[in-house]
Amino acid sequence: MLGFQKRRLAVVLAAAFALTACGGDDDDDNGSVTPPVAETPGGGTPPDTGTPPTTPGNPDPGTPPVTDPVGETPTKPSVKVAFISDVHFHDVYGQFEDGSFAGLPTRASNQNATIRTMYAQLTSTRLFNENYFAFRAALDDAVAKGVKLIVLPGDFSDDGQPVHMRGLKRIMDEYAARHGVEFLATFGNHDPVRPFTMAAGKSDFLGVGGKTQRIYSKGGASECANYTSSWALKQAAGADLPTVCTEEIQQLGYEPLMAFMSLYGSTPQAKYTYWETPYSSYRTVEGYSLPQAQRESGADTRQYEICREGTGDTFKQADYTQCLKTPDATYLVEPIPGVWVMAVDSNVYIPQANADLAQRTRADNFAGSGDAGWNRMVTHKQHVVAWMQDVSARAKAQGKTLITTGHYPMVQFYKNSNEQIAQIFGESGLDLKRKPTDATTVAAAATGVQLHFAGHLHTNDTAIYNGENYLVNVQVPSLAAYVPAYKLAEFKAGNQVDIDTVVLENVPRFNELFEHYATEHAYLESQAGSILWNKDALNAKSYREFASWHISELTRLRFLQNNWPCEMREMVTKLTADQLLTLAVLQTPVTLAQLQRDGGFPVDLTTCTVPDGTAPSATDTARFTADLDAARVRATQLASAQGLAMSDLAAVPGIDLATDFHRLFNAGELAYADVQPRAGLYRAFNAALGTSTASIKATGGKPADSNTIGAVFQSRFKPLFEAMSRVTQAPPNMKFAVDLNGRTVTPVGQQALTLK
Repeated sequence: MLGFQKRRLAVVLAAAFALTACGGDDDDDNGSVTPPVAETPGGGTPPDTGTPPTTPGNPDPGTPPVTDPVGETPTKPSVKVAFISDVHFHDVYGQFEDGSFAGLPTRASNQNATIRTMYAQLTSTRLFNENYFAFRAALDDAVAKGVKLIVLPGDFSDDGQPVHMRGLKRIMDEYAARHGVEFLATFGNHDPVRPFTMAAGKSDFLGVGGKTQRIYSKGGASECANYTSSWALKQAAGADLPTVCTEEIQQLGYEPLMAFMSLYGSTPQAKYTYWETPYSSYRTVEGYSLPQAQRESGADTRQYEICREGTGDTFKQADYTQCLKTPDATYLVEPIPGVWVMAVDSNVYIPQANADLAQRTRADNFAGSGDAGWNRMVTHKQHVVAWMQDVSARAKAQGKTLITTGHYPMVQFYKNSNEQIAQIFGESGLDLKRKPTDATTVAAAATGVQLHFAGHLHTNDTAIYNGENYLVNVQVPSLAAYVPAYKLAEFKAGNQVDIDTVVLENVPRFNELFEHYATEHAYLESQAGSILWNKDALNAKSYREFASWHISELTRLRFLQNNWPCEMREMVTKLTADQLLTLAVLQTPVTLAQLQRDGGFPVDLTTCTVPDGTAPSATDTARFTADLDAARVRATQLASAQGLAMSDLAAVPGIDLATDFHRLFNAGELAYADVQPRAGLYRAFNAALGTSTASIKATGGKPADSNTIGAVFQSRFKPLFEAMSRVTQAPPNMKFAVDLNGRTVTPVGQQALTLK
């Protein structure tokens, strides 16, 4: 059995990783944009569908999988499924059962609110509070559309805290009972933050008077280390308010979280036709019994060995180290006769180099899973990959509709712009460190999965791999980010799937907590040196508009500060669109060193550059002025060609360009309406920079001061505007039809946005 399983995985993975050795392009998404989509063929290895994987308790893999006449479905049923991802549910009216924190009295609801600060929300890639209302609104919308099956592809919670998990389950129980909704959930990196329960907490809950409130579990903060009562108040140095120490805020591990989700896929139920995991001792409906499935469904029986270097158990090599057991929540369920849902737990928690093997369930023995994803699935959960291959083969043989979901993408994202993103932000910049490699995608496609619904990135995206196998990865947007939406898919006969993206424009009660944010803002204004968020966000008239404020402030307060190169940040925050367009065509010999010494331009890049050791010559002020004037004439012509006046562009802050960049990469087609008013400006930039060959001298990523300001702008911003235009040419991601037999993805009423 061991030899078979290793040979089987070796075929899949060796072929996959040979693509990298042969020079595969990590920046090519392998997708076309002309409908119907017909991608250029690439490498790949078809799945070996002969036998099931060898995992603890499985039958002898020497016997081919059985086409079970009991479970066989001659005609695939049409089924409508809502995919609601990355809810990051926070029970804003959750009660701390130990009475440790009462919350803030809220006039609109007459309830006490337990919420995070607005500043915390606007500097995070997700909202924490309003998604409570958004989740209910999404469920109401799905129910109104007749949806009975709702899939949650991970991060349904925000760090798996007991107080919030109770609230989430209460809502799911309510909709299941009232509307007959069947929920199926898989886990993301914010559900079990580590495989086992760990001490934790947050420093940015909102307390009385607009002050920040620290809330931690025992051991989660230094002040909460030593107390014997069920909860305590402890003062932390420099904190406005005493810290609330309570176990209500610890981060739960797999076992308690699987118990919370037991009715929603994690464990077998009598209503299911079939249920199994990679660790089940059966593989057919004839061999299935509910009592046996229930006995094999606990977290203690669904464990595998993982080492720092790769999968343990039968895959373990002699030199593997720090090997530990960890649970895995992957399962297959047949909630509707003829429909299989394969919920893949693609979390991979790699043991730390200093893992304590004497205390094997210590949470801190493991690294987080946020950056691991499918690149580590193929090396550290090989048994699950093999099981997926077997499930795909059985689904095909038995005529099942196979619906596959997992938290992490299987195919490269960023809408065909990986190369440009890397040029701007570095090879691991933004979320590129989470990008599946070409070899990983080949291995994922070799499982036989053709359509996969993922979350994690909070983006709206469709990515396609078309090689020896075919794989479409659909990124489901987050309800807690811009643009808040969910995916509605109808699986039809003939392997046809219609997918729509449902935007949450209006969410009842979305502004119910704004009174508390107003108090917070007033307090921040009273504190010298506070960083203020834009209070205009509280004037939002809809949830979508509020989410738009979120991406705008997130760009200003976090992305520009932490992710953007210094010189690009300084330009977009200090200059207006007319000035930036002028830089796009500026040709001058006057260097940054000369400008920094003598002035002459309204942005100073001194802190962003490095001296190249050559003293600048005397600045020819008249020459620079003449060059700048000439560039402005050319910029005026480019603007005019797009029906724009430079005086109008002078009213456009440069930071709007940065925000639009993040809008497009977050939301794809969903952002078109917000970006459209500046589309002509981006066409002008692409016209200006399209033929530019500007390059700069840099040290450690910082431009030398011997460069000219025009060259710095042109070399840095050309890939940015190119990337934005490529978003508009990416595979459809708003409303589209997938033909898995014909290998096409066709837009349905696709919106148009031309940036080039």
